[in-house]
This record gives sequence, structure tokens and C-alpha cells, in this order.
Amino acid sequence: MGYWAIPHKENVNSKTKSSLIVIFPLIKLFFSPFAFKLFKVSSVFSSFTTLEKKYAPNIHFKLESIGVDPDFKGKGLSTKLIAPFISEAQMKNIPVYTETTTPLNVGLYEHFGFKTMEKRSIPQKKLTVWSLLIK
Repeated sequence: MGYWAIPHKENVNSKTKSSLIVIFPLIKLFFSPFAFKLFKVSSVFSSFTTLEKKYAPNIHFKLESIGVDPDFKGKGLSTKLIAPFISEAQMKNIPVYTETTTPLNVGLYEHFGFKTMEKRSIPQKKLTVWSLLIK
């Protein structure tokens, strides 16, 4: 929770009012559709964390995410974004880890040398998570 004081009005009453100005929007946000969606995907994020700890428990590079505008696909941009980090990791003998929920990305990552370590289904979310690693 944030606490904000209104400038130049440091009496108790103004602090209470300013706190309420902060609290009411937070309460509204907490019960908003956004909060419920965030709560629903928390199990997905939990799966990501569990898989990463399982397959890359020590120091490792992690490809958090990558995206290429559809108009620019097939022009080598993924290679320019991924290859330098894989190369550096391999020179330093450090594993590289990533996960994806997009089936098409599995082939892309395997092209760069990633091996699928686990394919985990999250039925209640109708989602599959692939955990991929370069050792």
C-alpha cells in the first residue's frame, strides 16, 4: 500500500484524506476483471518458476521472451536476437534456458540447439508449457 501526503498540508486530516485517495483505487483494482485474470494466470507463472528451478537451478542465461513483427518474419531477426547470447553462453560454458507456450516456437528454439526438457500441460488453463535448455 502506498502512503501519500498532500504537499504543504501535513495535518492528520490531510494525511487521512490522501491515504483514502490511494486506498480506494487500489481496492477497486483488486476486484477488477484485470485482477481476476492475473490471479488465473498465476498458476502458469508458478509452472514457469518450477520448471526453471528444475532444469536450470544454477547460473544460466535465460531467454525471457522474443517477438518479431509478423511483417518482418523470415528475415533473420530471430537469429540476430538469439544467436549472440547463445554464442556467449557456450563460450562461457553456461546453460541457456527458456520456456514457451507457443507450439511454433518450439521448432524455432530447437533450431538454435535447445532441447525440450519437459512438455507440461495445464488443463484448467488449456495451455501447454515447453521447457527448453541448451546445456
